Parts: sequence; structure tokens; C-alpha cells
Amino acid sequence: MICTPTTVVQGYGMTELTSAIIHVPGGRHDESGSVGLLNPNCDCRILDEDGNPVSPGPPGELYVRGPNICPGYWKNEQATKEMLDQEDWLKTGDVVVLRDDLFWVVDRKKEPGKVNSPQVSPAELEAVLLEHDGIADAGVVGITIQGQEWPRAYVRPTEDKVGALSEVQAQEYVKRNVAKHKQLVGGVKFVNDVPRLASGKIQRSKSSGNGLSRMHSGRMQSSRLLPLLS
Repeated sequence: MICTPTTVVQGYGMTELTSAIIHVPGGRHDESGSVGLLNPNCDCRILDEDGNPVSPGPPGELYVRGPNICPGYWKNEQATKEMLDQEDWLKTGDVVVLRDDLFWVVDRKKEPGKVNSPQVSPAELEAVLLEHDGIADAGVVGITIQGQEWPRAYVRPTEDKVGALSEVQAQEYVKRNVAKHKQLVGGVKFVNDVPRLASGKIQRSKSSGNGLSRMHSGRMQSSRLLPLLS
């Protein structure tokens, strides 16, 4: 086999874009986690929950437009209308931050749960969990407790921490590193694997519906719960 020098760059795209629409140019060294710059001949806008433009800095939903956007879904006019507006802006469903012309994908708009009205980003809580050296993988979903929605984490410990790290310790770790309304009041459950798609994205619907949340049938033992926002 002949190996030739290859450059791997970060980027952002989706099937409906037919390719990437944002990328880090080759030769540019960037360790910030940014997905890069907007591609030539493409337009974007970032909107808040009310559909108003967001200035650089705060997060908002990404809309894109360009020659590479697909014209719609085959024989599915309703899905096409939900994806494309009359000016051909495509609604990505991804939440991004724009700073100095660079984009960071911070969340999926369809995934945030609400805890007493403020939004809680599963991706943010997962990132906090993965900073713990005893946690190999984590997925966060919302569960209902006493009529309110709270985040719960499904965690796969690292091999050397199996039996040494407890669910309560993982829960307390998050508590020390997030705001009160983002605490894992729904608890932490250890699992062998966090279900993911072939793309690597977490299957949150599978996390919450494929036996993991059913282990307690919507109820949790008090020992697995932190005092509410204490």
C-alpha cells in the first residue's frame, strides 16, 4: 500500500447541504474546537428563539443558503417546507456560536430540555462529565420527576474506575461545575455503552427508551437524587 501525505481538517456539514458549508482552511492551525469559516459563495444567519438575528458571541440557530443546498426531500413537501423557507434559507437545527468569523457548534436545537423554564443543553453536561478522568463516555437525556423535567446522565466509566467511581460521585462532580438549574437532579446511571449512531452522535431517544430509563419506570430511588437545586 502506498501512503501519501494527507491533510485532515475540521468542518461542518449535513446531508441536506450535499457537502460541508463550513471548514477550517488547510494550513491553518486551530486548536480552539471551531469547525472553521463559512465556505465561499455561501451565506448564513444566526437567529434566536424568537427568530431575531443574533450578534456574534451568543448562541443561536444556524440558517444557511448557497448553491450546494438540496432543493428538498423526495416526495415529501411537508418536510421540505419545514427545512427551507421561501427565501431558500435552510434551517439546520444546530446551535452555533460565531466569534471572529469562526463557528462553534455547541448544541442541537431539538435536544435541549427545559428545567423550570431555563434551557439545559445535554451537550454541555456531557462535556462536563467527560472532563472527569474516570468517565469514558456519557449521554444526557431529560426525565420527568414529580411533573417536572430534569436531566439524567447515562455514564460509561473508564475501565480502571469501574467499581471505584460511584454514580453519586459522578453526580456530585457535575454539581460542583454547573449552575444550579443544570444539576443532574435526574441522577446518574452507569451503563456498558452509550448508544450512538454510525455518525457518532448520541441516540438520545434510544438512551431514554431502550431500557435505560425504564429500569426505574420513571421513578428513582432517593439515594440517586440530589436535593433539588440545593
